[in-house]
Amino acid sequence: MLPPSAAGSVPPISDGIILEKIASNEQLIEAYARGLDNIQILLGVFAVLITVLIIYLGFKVEKSAIKAATDEAISQLAQAQERIEGCVTKAEAASTKAERLLIDLEGHKELAASHLEKIRRMERDVHESNPKKRVG
Repeated sequence: MLPPSAAGSVPPISDGIILEKIASNEQLIEAYARGLDNIQILLGVFAVLITVLIIYLGFKVEKSAIKAATDEAISQLAQAQERIEGCVTKAEAASTKAERLLIDLEGHKELAASHLEKIRRMERDVHESNPKKRVG
């Protein structure tokens, strides 16, 4: 309790002032509630914008990844095609060389057959001219 001298100097609080303060506080509470509602709405809009941005970036990254993979596949196919063309060129050169060797071999075969025929004729001539063979 206040001492009697101090209690006498404080003006009494009337019901009107209390009701006015309560009404003022209720207005402040309503203003804070409206402010919180606005903040919640803004947070919801921000969350939707972030979600849309993430989806957009996801599609963009997906397209970029698909393009990079496609470019890499095309590059690898081009390299494979070059290697295959190189192998075909080498195979064609080897085929041409093999054909030339076959022609040379056929020529050598004919030459060998001719020499063999000469050797057989000589052998017959030797047998026919051998006097020991004629007697027996």
